[in-house]
Parts: sequence; structure tokens; C-alpha cells
Amino acid sequence: MSAVIHSKRYINVLWACLLMVAVLNFGVITLYHNGLLGTGIGRKLYNLLYVDRESNLPSFFNTVLLLIAAALLFITFLLHKQRGNVKIKNYWLLLSLIFLFLSADESISIHEYLTVILPQLGIGGSGFLTFAWILPYALVTLLVGLYFMRFLLSLQKPVRTGFILSGIVYLCGVIGFEMIGGSIAEKQGLNNITFALVASCEEIFEMAGIILFIHYIMKYIRLEFEQASITIAP
Repeated sequence: MSAVIHSKRYINVLWACLLMVAVLNFGVITLYHNGLLGTGIGRKLYNLLYVDRESNLPSFFNTVLLLIAAALLFITFLLHKQRGNVKIKNYWLLLSLIFLFLSADESISIHEYLTVILPQLGIGGSGFLTFAWILPYALVTLLVGLYFMRFLLSLQKPVRTGFILSGIVYLCGVIGFEMIGGSIAEKQGLNNITFALVASCEEIFEMAGIILFIHYIMKYIRLEFEQASITIAP
């Protein structure tokens, strides 16, 4: 028995889900800041659909996206392992582990602890670094980017360009808009429509970047392996 994955179909489903998340998010923001979802069930609905809340539907979707990316990266590692590509396979394994960590972080908000701890050590806590976790994550991102540079240059041009594009979109959200949101939060607090809109852009860019990345991982597997197969042995 063989299973065929129609990558375009699945990617379109993910984009449709992201569009739904965005529409519902901006809908509840509009209603909340016009005084219609302030209490009771309305407030619960707002917390369920607003992208800058933890343990809700957008957070679940983001976690699933990161898990899909981690799984596809691990499959790519296994395919290279089957071929005996010792040098390149470990890059894919490390990428898989990174996305697995990001999925766990999205689920249990590891980075939020750094936002509390780092200002106590005199690191961040104001201005663009109000959310202090940005600093260590940005540093790690830079180091990881340098480490993967040779790997990135070895990829086919369409995949390389796609990976770079998805990384730019993702980092615009997770670091760029997060820094802008931190500056707004320090001056105006978290409960205002300006912060809500910036936080929404952050999360939507983040999810869009992951979907793009998933698309280009699938493209890589299709170009590199064509008729790929994995056997589950006892």
C-alpha cells in the first residue's frame, strides 16, 4: 500500500485555515474594542480567538504548523539516511529538533519565563526589548543562521530562495513586530487596539512563514527524492 501526499492541496488547506484564524481574530478585536466582548461569554470568546493569547485556537494551530514542519524535516533526514548522505542528513535532523522545540515553546510559552527573568538580571525589559526574550532568541537565530549557511547554499535555487523568503516572513513577525509591540506595550499597555493589531501581525506573519517553509520542504522532497518511500520495520 502506498500513500500519495498532494502537497498543493494540503498547503492550500493550511492557507485557508490561516485566513480563517486571521478573520476571526480581527473580528473579535473589533468587537472587543467597541465594548461588545468585555465580560462573560464574550470575553471567553475573545480569549479563545485572539491570536495573542496562550492555549487557544490560534496557538493550537501555530503549534500544529510547527509540528508538521518538524515531522517533514525528520522525514527528510530519514530519506537522506537511507541514501547514506552522512554530511547533509544531520542538518535536517537538527532543523527538525529546532522546530520541535519551537512547537513546545508555542505550546507552553518557555520564552515568557525569559521575559520575567532577564530584566531582573538587567537585560532588556524596556523599549523595543520590553519582551526581553527577543534578545537571546535573536542571538541564537543569528548563530544558527551562520551554522546553516553552507547547507543553505547547497540547496536547489528554488528551495533556497523559498527557505530564505519563509525565514524573512517568520522573523518579521516573531522578532520585528514583537519589538514594535514591546515598545507600544511599555507606553500604552497591552489592552489597546494598537497593540492588538501589531500583535496580530506578529502572529500571522509567524504562521505564514511556517506555511511557506512547509511548502518548500515538500518541494525539496519532491525534487530531491521523487518516488520516496519509508518502511516501518519492527
